[in-house]
Amino acid sequence: MFVFTFLAQTTQYNLMPPRFFSRWLPIALFISGQVYGQSADSVRVAFQVDSLIQISRAFTAKGNLEEALAVNEMAAHLARSQQGERSPVFANTCFNRGRVLFLAGGPGYYREAEEWYLLSRDIREVTIGKDHLDYTWSVNNLGLIYENEGQYAKALELYNEALSIRSRQLGELHPLYFGSVGNIANLLWKMGRLDEAL
Repeated sequence: MFVFTFLAQTTQYNLMPPRFFSRWLPIALFISGQVYGQSADSVRVAFQVDSLIQISRAFTAKGNLEEALAVNEMAAHLARSQQGERSPVFANTCFNRGRVLFLAGGPGYYREAEEWYLLSRDIREVTIGKDHLDYTWSVNNLGLIYENEGQYAKALELYNEALSIRSRQLGELHPLYFGSVGNIANLLWKMGRLDEAL
């Protein structure tokens, strides 16, 4: 599972060139199947779903909401049909749908985005656990919704949860940790708690 997770995270953050994957993907599939008991088909589906999510994110970045949601729905259908609705891969499609809707902006989209983020959080909690970094993304982004809706107490609780996990998993010098610190400081400033924000 480590090899798959490493490859998936490096594609998410664009850390490796595409030629890297054409060379190492077959090895990752073999190792996942042999060492971790994960079938090559399962890993292949996860990569296909991740590729569709990346396409959806590209459409989102260009402001093409309909196309982003359509591609994400293809990813969700693939994940659901191949790995089920209680799989980390399906949770990724739920998270991405929430992300697309949140970035579309406006209160009309926040309610639906919240539902998808909650679903991704719940699935991730059961399948990969609360200490996984993907879980912190669900929690963090729920906090963003609540912050934008003026539900500051709920947002602060979620930001603190993400900060705690990221501190334990990554340390206090990691950019994701600093992102959580920034979210909390910004929220405290909005709440008028300037002494705590500093």
